[in-house]
Amino acid sequence: MKKLQGLMIGSFFGIILITGCAKQEQSDLETKETSEALETNISQTIEKTKTAIITSTATEAINIAKTLDTKEEKLSYLVTQASNLYNSEKFQDVIDIAQYILTYLDKNSHVAKNLFEKATSKLTSLLKEKASDYTQKLNSFGQ
Repeated sequence: MKKLQGLMIGSFFGIILITGCAKQEQSDLETKETSEALETNISQTIEKTKTAIITSTATEAINIAKTLDTKEEKLSYLVTQASNLYNSEKFQDVIDIAQYILTYLDKNSHVAKNLFEKATSKLTSLLKEKASDYTQKLNSFGQ
């Protein structure tokens, strides 16, 4: 009888010990999964933040694009930045970004070619306008 009681008590403590260890392992696993999910979420937030940054120069945009993972992310980011710079009338920066895309990312990018042509046309037009203004000022200077 005492052996049976001892066996039952030993079994009882064994079950408690095993259950406690199983719960600890489950808790450790949940903590690890939560930690991994948090790291993934942070990484995604950082990537979204990078792509949301509006740059003021082509150099800044290209440097940020270099930190992105995929070619598609880089292209998308640079095209967005070039469009923003175009709307800010920073045509030389648009040209620089378009050249970077065509040289390093996609030599056949129609979007980059289009941005390049539009920015070049606008910049040429502005330069002609400035040259005409200076010519008129010089001509009227002696009169």
